[in-house]
This record gives sequence, C-alpha cells and structure tokens, in this order.
Amino acid sequence: MKVVALKLKDEDGHIDYLRQAIIDKELGMIGEFPKREKNRQISILSERIRNLIDEEEFEGLCLFRFYENITIKDLEVKNIEIGQRLQIGETVQEVTAIGKRCFKECKLIQSGETCNLFMNVIFTKIIKSGFVKIDDKVVSLPSTDRFISNK
Repeated sequence: MKVVALKLKDEDGHIDYLRQAIIDKELGMIGEFPKREKNRQISILSERIRNLIDEEEFEGLCLFRFYENITIKDLEVKNIEIGQRLQIGETVQEVTAIGKRCFKECKLIQSGETCNLFMNVIFTKIIKSGFVKIDDKVVSLPSTDRFISNK
C-alpha cells in the first residue's frame, strides 16, 4: 500500500492537493479547516473507490462534496479493523471508524442503491505526528508494535 494523494480544505473552502503534509497528534492535518473531530482527525479512502466515485455519475448527496485527506493505493477496507494502527509515512494512526453515515435525504439512498462511501471510508486519530508524502508506504502495524522505520 502507498499514498497516492493528499488533500486538505483551506479556510476559503478550496481543496488543495499536496505533495506532502504535516500531520499533528493534536491538530490533525496542518492547514485543514475546519478541524475535524479528535477521533476522526484524518479521512482515508482507497484509490479504487476514489476512481469509482470520480468516473461514475452518482447522485449521492455527499459524493461530490466529500474529500479524503489521504488516498491509498491497494487499500482493502475489508481487511481493516477499528483499533488497528497504520504507519503512514512518519505518522502512526489508529483506525477509529469505518464507513460514513448517509443522509436520509440523499437521492442515492432513497433509490435503494449503496453509496461507495458507506463502508469504504476510514477515519483515524493520530498516535504519532510526522510528515506524510506522496508515495510513502502504508504499513499495518502488529498490535504490539509502536512504530517501525519508514526506511
């Protein structure tokens, strides 16, 4: 697994694509506005799901306004568990939630279709601060490890 995109929303509401980001244990992604909840500091989506969302013509309420902070190539959400830790670049992040709540007024949900965000978004809290860059490896940590070298 590796990082293929980094995004944040600035104070003006623009989504910026970054080559690298500073991710802080207390503040989440530096420059992100508004700040996310403490247990949902970072949002993560697989590259496969991002491509599906971008290529299809869905009418989901949040598909066009949702953005993930980190897009990861070869991420299989079905293999991720709440409480699992991931080393992403220099950071260590703990998975706190899997899936995004849907809005009842969403046309996609009302039509009975399944939203690609429903069980494919991961939210994390930061355990160890550091830099994350495009092409950084993503490593699932054994529960006994604090972190491993990125080299």
